Amino acid sequence: MTTPYNKTYLPPFPTLRVVLGEGTARQGPLPALLDSGADVSIVPTRLLAQIGAAEGKSVTIRSHFGERQTARMYAISLVVEGISLPGVFVVGDKGNEIILGRNVLNKLALFLDGPAQQTDVLDDATVKRLRARQG
Repeated sequence: MTTPYNKTYLPPFPTLRVVLGEGTARQGPLPALLDSGADVSIVPTRLLAQIGAAEGKSVTIRSHFGERQTARMYAISLVVEGISLPGVFVVGDKGNEIILGRNVLNKLALFLDGPAQQTDVLDDATVKRLRARQG
């Protein structure tokens, strides 16, 4: 499935559609920014409250500027472009954007097509073909 980049950013930001879940509660599909520089995924606390996600332990996170702050972890289910990822740890945030960090991105075979400004989650056949060419 192909998802266009978010063009409200300059340069445009790669995105995917996600569904957040906890138990039987669901929220989405919602746009999520892809940030390969983020260790962990970030979800607005208002969305976590809407699905009834339980607060987990307190953690210290560091921004790309080196600033440290305390945040709460949550374990939720994610569905990313039809791929179910149960038990994903995310950090709650007061902001408005879902950010998928490496803890989620490393579970997906992605093609970020900057010139076409679109993101694709690759199917198994394409992944096998590409891996076979490498090796």
